[in-house]
Amino acid sequence: MSNEEENTHLSQTVLQVIDKFTTAMRADGEIEGDLIDRLETLLRKGAVPKPEEINAVLFDPPKRGKT
Repeated sequence: MSNEEENTHLSQTVLQVIDKFTTAMRADGEIEGDLIDRLETLLRKGAVPKPEEINAVLFDPPKRGKT
């Protein structure tokens, strides 16, 4: 999901750490891909995530049209 134009405010080192972190998470078959995607999006915002943002990504189900 690396898009360097959108993430110019993040250093190359930070982007590499995020890439390695998400790659390791994707290698773990027990972690859902959409959770990793949401976490990666949050980390790439370039700001320190607030605890409630982290909780929402990790524990709240994504908003979908399912009932």
